[in-house]
Amino acid sequence: MNTTKTFKTNPKYSAALHDAQHAFWAVIAEYYPECEFGDFPPDAHHAFNRACKDAAAVWLEYNLPIITNNSEDK
Repeated sequence: MNTTKTFKTNPKYSAALHDAQHAFWAVIAEYYPECEFGDFPPDAHHAFNRACKDAAAVWLEYNLPIITNNSEDK
């Protein structure tokens, strides 16, 4: 499996997480149009961010092809 450091420091990873979280909330808001505000407590926001990062890291570790720096593989 890939190491999480490989993609967690990648701008593509950060952008994907950002867009995925916005898409998540857009779907929730679509299903609950009666909600007038998007209030979310700071501690819950932090937990949501952590859960998204953890889930994305696991998914990427299991789905990205293995990349090695071994010259024999080139």
